[in-house]
Amino acid sequence: MHQRNRQIQKITRDPYFSERDCWNLSTVFAKTIAAGLRRFSKMERHGYPASFLPPERVEHPTDEDCERANREWQRTLEQMLWSFDEITKDYPSSPWSKWHHLEYQKLEEQGIPAFTKIKTNDDGSVLMKSNTPETPQEVLDQETAYRQRIQEGLDLFAKHFESLWD
Repeated sequence: MHQRNRQIQKITRDPYFSERDCWNLSTVFAKTIAAGLRRFSKMERHGYPASFLPPERVEHPTDEDCERANREWQRTLEQMLWSFDEITKDYPSSPWSKWHHLEYQKLEEQGIPAFTKIKTNDDGSVLMKSNTPETPQEVLDQETAYRQRIQEGLDLFAKHFESLWD
């Protein structure tokens, strides 16, 4: 009986988050959610949210309706997973980051540092100036579209959060 009580206590206890985890909870959560979504999207599922069916056939869907709903649910899961993977991996597809990385390489090849120290403040913080050129509007527009795509996956996750079961 004592062991059973300890098992119940262990199950009902809040998960542990270290102080280091709490420095950036979004990344910690993104890793957990991405791993769960990856597994969930690959497993054999027996259902999908009713919202993926035509409203007039929710009660009596055809086989074609069910197949279409399953495909759409899978695409939705993949969109969610992509967003959480981007966050987890520190935004590897970011047009802004890619552009800056290339500009840093160009500066390095010319023997120019990417940043120049301007001054050290009284509190010990350092003010730096970037030596990269101004980010082109095209790159900023691509970054905006990229961030919107990430947000769409997060919005889908919020919308379908209670549908992540089978």
